[in-house]
Amino acid sequence: MNDSLGDALICAWRMDGAGGAVKLALDDHPANAPGFDWIHLDANDPRACDWLAKRSGAPDFAVTALTAEETRPRFEPAEQGALVNLRGVNHNPGAEPEDMVSVRMWVTPTRVITSRRFKLMAVRDLRDDIEKGDAPVTPGDLIARLALRLSLRIEPVIAEMVDIFDELEDDVFDDGKSIERIAVTEPRSEAAQIRRYIAPQREALRALAATEAGWIREEDHRIFHEAAEAMARLTEDLDSLRERAMVLHDLLVSQQADRMNRHTMVLSLAAGIFLPVTLIAGMLGMNVAGVPLSDHPNGFWIVSGLLTLICVIELAFFKWAKWI
Repeated sequence: MNDSLGDALICAWRMDGAGGAVKLALDDHPANAPGFDWIHLDANDPRACDWLAKRSGAPDFAVTALTAEETRPRFEPAEQGALVNLRGVNHNPGAEPEDMVSVRMWVTPTRVITSRRFKLMAVRDLRDDIEKGDAPVTPGDLIARLALRLSLRIEPVIAEMVDIFDELEDDVFDDGKSIERIAVTEPRSEAAQIRRYIAPQREALRALAATEAGWIREEDHRIFHEAAEAMARLTEDLDSLRERAMVLHDLLVSQQADRMNRHTMVLSLAAGIFLPVTLIAGMLGMNVAGVPLSDHPNGFWIVSGLLTLICVIELAFFKWAKWI
């Protein structure tokens, strides 16, 4: 069966319930075997979808969730088991962290089936632990470890966003620097995208922490609660970033309005100064008889001095009126 799945099967393990694990052949499932199985599939491969629908034993709604293009974090208990969807930051090359990657799980007391469409480092960490001889002892332990690792990998991304906003605020408030609005809108958009998944993930983990099931140990409840509290803190940090982004955005809009007002003021003052001068110069330049000083040998200098005096008087008036 493993061969027929090919690359659709990422890994398959049988946990012995005591911290050990062996590689699993999917057709090998002896009755009353201790521990539980973990089967991890690539949902992009049609062979995985076919196996889930025909051979996995999962109900139709779980198969749909395991193979869906888009999912949101949730915990949905059922008579046969439970459906758990969680999300983590995207650390794949060329991807943005806010493009969060999902891991979908169908959990029963004897089997955990997980699927993904993109690689998730938290799952890779769990596989490394199993290969080192530190395997989960119950299905609840497996989900709890994944949830905690997902939380730990999200925290540095949020911390980096906080540092970005700290630097932006230092530039604006302390140094008085002018920054582009795109410098605020981009991290603000990233924070909103991450929060879109973290908030429901917090509720899903809280529901898991409150669930009483045979495959969830007391220690697992504690880890679920810890992961849920981490999600709550991260949600609060993202809410704080959103508020700080709004303040910075309003400040940038105000700065831009102030710059436009200053530029408008300069243009208005220039027009106010030169409008009378232009009027007088235009009248003296008319090609008609009777223009004053047209025959005077020093007429040009007299007129120039008069225009300069007018400009000085206007500037003094603007200064007195506190327009400049």
